[in-house]
Amino acid sequence: MWHTTDGEHLMMDLLINHSSSDKRTLAQNRYYRGVVIPHVTQGMKDAGMDRSDVYADALPSELKQADTHVYLKTHFAIEDIIDANGMTRGLHVVSTTDMSTKRFAVFIDNIKMWAIQYLDTQIPDPYQVR
Repeated sequence: MWHTTDGEHLMMDLLINHSSSDKRTLAQNRYYRGVVIPHVTQGMKDAGMDRSDVYADALPSELKQADTHVYLKTHFAIEDIIDANGMTRGLHVVSTTDMSTKRFAVFIDNIKMWAIQYLDTQIPDPYQVR
């Protein structure tokens, strides 16, 4: 058993043995919400970021975990919109709820790599969270 930062039990079965069409698991979501977002939020704060770094028209104010989620989605959950002719017509933000287990795992891995490189923030793997 693992625990999130708020003490909630967290059983992990993050990626393996799911088809690419399976929706992200509750365990993946608990890890993301209970470990990834809090670590990234603190790393962003430590780097001097606030709400104005997330929302274009926001006044500088304290960054909340919900703001971090928006930031992460708009930076790491972007996919092309492709028409019937195979032409790219734009971009859209994919809801984390609609992600497959594999897509969600890639989403988290990309966030973890970015956090290390740009925030100097190490996010523990699920098996490291106690």
